[in-house]
Amino acid sequence: MLIIDTCSWLKIRYLEESGVLRIKDLIYESDLWTTHELAKEYEYYLKDYLDLKRFSIQSLKFQKLEKFIDKELDPADLSIIEFGRKNDKALIISDDGAELVILNLFHLKAFQLSEFILFLVNQNILKKTEAINSIKHLRKWRNIKEKKKKKLLREINLIS
Repeated sequence: MLIIDTCSWLKIRYLEESGVLRIKDLIYESDLWTTHELAKEYEYYLKDYLDLKRFSIQSLKFQKLEKFIDKELDPADLSIIEFGRKNDKALIISDDGAELVILNLFHLKAFQLSEFILFLVNQNILKKTEAINSIKHLRKWRNIKEKKKKKLLREINLIS
């Protein structure tokens, strides 16, 4: 069960449109999920990019999490967190710092896009050169810090 936040999809789109990395079709082959709140964001920001027919949609109630709205989280973010809490097989890709903090507090399986790229290399799904180029571009666009870029590049180079 893979769920990807809007910010990460925008980065995936940017990498693709820049000719750096094309993983949308690969992602479409996975067990891709969304929530109603997240689908609304997709419709607004990514209507011309994503095919929502490829997503399974889960309805959720997240009243217990509404106290986190003051912590820079919108309903789509809260629905991702609740999705992860209710589905122990969920893998969450998010580049929203505030959301990642809460996901980690709940010990949910969450990655930033750059870490997901490393995961794909570890699984022999993505070539090292594609990953290295993607990580460098994410840094160039200031999506990850220099320290994180160096760490990820080291880890990629250690993969045999």
